[in-house]
Amino acid sequence: LDEGEPLSVDYLESHIPKGKFIVCHAGTIGITNALETFLACAEQMRDRDDIHFLIVGEGDLKPDYQRRFRSLSNLSFPPAVPKDQVGSLLRQCDLLYFGTHPSALWRFGQSLNKVIDYMLAGKPVIASYSGYPSMIDEAGAGEFVPAGDCDALQAGIEKFIFLGSSCIY
Repeated sequence: LDEGEPLSVDYLESHIPKGKFIVCHAGTIGITNALETFLACAEQMRDRDDIHFLIVGEGDLKPDYQRRFRSLSNLSFPPAVPKDQVGSLLRQCDLLYFGTHPSALWRFGQSLNKVIDYMLAGKPVIASYSGYPSMIDEAGAGEFVPAGDCDALQAGIEKFIFLGSSCIY
């Protein structure tokens, strides 16, 4: 597979924190991405100086989220990167996040392009998702927590921090 283009040194220095465990959502920042749980978790973990939450992308809800959560030093909203740099961005992170709203739509599983990009980056995935646990479970590529459950998301993140603590740079 094509590794894609590397991120610029300027982007890395300006937007990717060093010495932190980075949890990242990359993609559209809109209602269908159910980012409220991710944001609530960042707020709940605001006193942890070893972790940083990134929401990379653009979308209708980005300005509102930036305004509402501007006081969190452990959360940032870097600009979107070109598609050919997404893999490079994801490889800079330690744990990749996606969320959905509870819905019968997911009863047979999901096959979101985002999950494929995440898995190709070789990073574990944590999903706030209450549907059939396909793809990620089948590949042993991460874990699911119940959609909308901030405490479960925090526990999952802390598990991955513990498992990956030797990988923190």
